[in-house]
Amino acid sequence: MAVLYTTTVIYPSVLVGAYAVRLQHDLGFGTAELGIVISVRFVASTLSSALGGPFIDRVGASTGLRIATFVSAGSSVGIALLVHSWPGLALGLAGSGLGAALCQLSANRLLVLRTADHRLGVGFGIKQAAVPSAALLAGFTVAALGMGMSWRTTYLAAALVAMTLSALAPRAKTRMSARPRPEKITDAERAPLLRLAFAGASAGAAGNSLALLAVDAFEEGGFSETSAALILAVGSGAALGVRVLAGWVVDRRQASGHPQLVILLAAGTIGFLVLATASNRVLMVAGGMVAFAAGWGWNGLLYFAATRSAGTRPATATGLVMSGVGAGTIFGPLLIAFIADHAGYGMAWGTAAGLIAAGTVMARVAGVRFRAASEA
Repeated sequence: MAVLYTTTVIYPSVLVGAYAVRLQHDLGFGTAELGIVISVRFVASTLSSALGGPFIDRVGASTGLRIATFVSAGSSVGIALLVHSWPGLALGLAGSGLGAALCQLSANRLLVLRTADHRLGVGFGIKQAAVPSAALLAGFTVAALGMGMSWRTTYLAAALVAMTLSALAPRAKTRMSARPRPEKITDAERAPLLRLAFAGASAGAAGNSLALLAVDAFEEGGFSETSAALILAVGSGAALGVRVLAGWVVDRRQASGHPQLVILLAAGTIGFLVLATASNRVLMVAGGMVAFAAGWGWNGLLYFAATRSAGTRPATATGLVMSGVGAGTIFGPLLIAFIADHAGYGMAWGTAAGLIAAGTVMARVAGVRFRAASEA
């Protein structure tokens, strides 16, 4: 249920990356404006994550899922029928960002409360697989339909699915007023969460830039729009698999998730470096696949580690970390797109490698501090 709702709500946002070339042509804007459009979406998502966690912990996951899908459907209809310029597209994606944040928080709460502790890593891996699943679906949509279906029609179809899920969401058993207010996160719990938020911000800036700009980058590197969309789809599938596999590993080892998070981020750094320095198409694809798999496959571990710090308030804890990831995705696509527009994608992916390397260091620090606190 978490995967279904999250994929549906995130799908309108990743469609912008899959339809990047066509949207730029139809609405008359360039790569820099594409970065602004994507960043606006994440501004809305970040603000919603920071403020929405306590709200979702109070109203419950079911109500949160219903609200999120309704908001997503409304934004998709607006994009399909009302958008005729890139500022309008940015406004439509702001609504999509709000829905995505509320959906992620609701799904996180659903998992923590209804999944056994020894299966929670896999649970978060599967749930976070919804994000690359949406990108995979978007990539295959463009690759399979080609020019046969307009992006406006695709957004209308996405709105229909979201409205259907909103109507089918299970009803909450109690009213909001009947739910006790969760206790606030303590200062001791907040410290490791802030470190994870910083790591998520740096790594998220790189990983989400790749997911949202890959089609544009590979087309500029000599691939056709269809081939670039297929690369997006396959890379997203790799990230999907890594998220689930990483969750299985932490469950098997009964680990905190911090060491595995560091390993993935370090591997992602290598992938971006290969992508930045690739001299031919084979190296481009190889670097891109590693960057997708490791540099975008760490999210489930990040939120798993966050719940270990404040498990009784899962939406609040993961909302704090999500706000860090969101902050990275605000400036990340904007920065990477700006650099790509003025200095090329080689320099852009090199910058992304530096960002995810910084996230690796902070994740390592968070793990050391978490272990010290646990042993105290």
